[in-house]
Amino acid sequence: MSRQSLPLADLYHVGPHKTASTSLHRYLLPLFKNAEVLKAKHGPVYGHEIIPVTTQDGKQLIYTNESLLGSIYEPSTKAIDEIKSINPNAKLLIVRRETPEWATSLYRQSIKGGETLRFQEFCRKLHSTGKLNIEKTIQECEKILPGQIIVVDFDTVVSDPQAILKIIATTLNLDEPIFRGNLPRLKQSAGDLTVIAMRLRNLHPTGKIFFQFIIFISRMIDSITGRKICTFRYRS
Repeated sequence: MSRQSLPLADLYHVGPHKTASTSLHRYLLPLFKNAEVLKAKHGPVYGHEIIPVTTQDGKQLIYTNESLLGSIYEPSTKAIDEIKSINPNAKLLIVRRETPEWATSLYRQSIKGGETLRFQEFCRKLHSTGKLNIEKTIQECEKILPGQIIVVDFDTVVSDPQAILKIIATTLNLDEPIFRGNLPRLKQSAGDLTVIAMRLRNLHPTGKIFFQFIIFISRMIDSITGRKICTFRYRS
């Protein structure tokens, strides 16, 4: 399988970033014992290194890759066009998240990756590219694969995983697995003070030791206050 090719799957979970993708591919999708699940490892947009899977006994294939709707900064339906060419009957699973908390989560992720923009500057950049207009992205996907787009809410994935399993099972005509308990808590994102300190470190790479100390202090404050010091205010 070439690096610029996607697998022939029945369902593509396409993200976008920071919408419970880890919970889906780690805890929910593997519960479908009568389907194969293939997860992208890493890479830009959709040119991922992929482990080919040959399904057994006619099992359906679910492919999960949160980069299929573009990068953390801008949307793209380029991979959706490829999906249509590979399997015009494929279904897409898109997770929709409320814009304010989605923007904040994307910002934290970008700071970890070395971003230096302030939060409001970052949001303006995402608005300019259309990244935060998930409804428009969904509409563009619907034009490519009409009637084959499944949209679920982030809050439903987190609070009612069984409902998500039911939707997927119905879509693919699979046996619905049972999820017991709650989704395991993933590693908690950095608090606002810590993110600010990390941004300052990104701005001043020569002062690494000093800013690592500032990050350490910020983490302590965020921990003591229960991360209740919130400085990021989303403005539409």
